Amino acid sequence: MQESSEVSMKIPFFERRRRIRRPWTLLFFGIAFLLLPFLNYLGITSQLQISPQMPVVALKLLNPVELILLFTPILVGIGLLAVKRWGWWLFLAYAVVLIVHNIYALARSPGYYNAGALIQTILGVAAVLYFVRRDISAPYMRMYPRGWRIQKRKPVEVEVLVDGIRRSTRDVSDSGLYVAWEDCYREPGEEVHLAFFLDGAEYKCRAGVVRVDEDGAGIAYRGVTRAFKKNIMRDIAKLENLNQP
Repeated sequence: MQESSEVSMKIPFFERRRRIRRPWTLLFFGIAFLLLPFLNYLGITSQLQISPQMPVVALKLLNPVELILLFTPILVGIGLLAVKRWGWWLFLAYAVVLIVHNIYALARSPGYYNAGALIQTILGVAAVLYFVRRDISAPYMRMYPRGWRIQKRKPVEVEVLVDGIRRSTRDVSDSGLYVAWEDCYREPGEEVHLAFFLDGAEYKCRAGVVRVDEDGAGIAYRGVTRAFKKNIMRDIAKLENLNQP
């Protein structure tokens, strides 16, 4: 079937779906990385029994690897909070090196000071598991700016007409849906029209493309009522109950 030749429209800025700039968990990790060098420095001076007011003396006692691990978190925190791709990759590289280094330190010299290394290792693993999630890493990988969506989408596969073209959803929420669409020719900000059924109920609305990737497109409803959203979540819940064993 040929793609629709209808001329697309750009969505007015005030109608675009609300996204949060940064989740609170990202803010927590970003700020934690900014503070980490100062906390580690205090720990180092305490272990070496050196006054924190003698940074030159303390830093001279560290080897090159320890110096890199001490100061790199500042760049990591800036990159994460600024939502930069290099910040995401630098974080992963740093987290892996930090985890390996701390495990080695714990094995070599268990003690009170290295208990802090254990805590950092646990936080590092938690941070890696958090940032590699697709919904968290996606904004770092996009060429165009985007935030993090507020609503969680449910994995629901139904047929949907996008400007009259039959396609299939991967997930649906009360704010939008993700459509399987290889080689999508739409761009973020363009308007489309949707029509689909959930649990026998028909839904029609205009919508806007909010993101495009190699597998499909994320599309958000536009100009819908609270009742429209409430009914969608009700029907999604019914479908989930039917699919439970």
